[in-house]
Amino acid sequence: MERDPQRTAAGSLWPVWKVDEAVIRANCGTGINDAYVDNQAPSIGVAGDTTRTVSIGEPLTVTIIAADDGIPGPDLEAATFSGPGASVVRVIADDMVLTAAIDVTVIVQPVE
Repeated sequence: MERDPQRTAAGSLWPVWKVDEAVIRANCGTGINDAYVDNQAPSIGVAGDTTRTVSIGEPLTVTIIAADDGIPGPDLEAATFSGPGASVVRVIADDMVLTAAIDVTVIVQPVE
């Protein structure tokens, strides 16, 4: 039976070599200057009001308009709420380097 060769990994705890947010961004492709040359932040918006009112069980469709560097984002689906109250739905567009967010407040009223 043949054994696997011994494998080792060397490391150090020097603070200058710590993995921080700058290292993570650099490994996502932004390089040492912390930005893609042509990268723009995603854009995000909502068609209509950012506060919506529905009754319990009534489907709510919110059209989110998102794009990144001019490329449209995916379609989103409808949601149904099962109890009365207010909720905030946050939609985030993320291109792995920059993000944009929008909040939609949903007020769910009891069925009368």
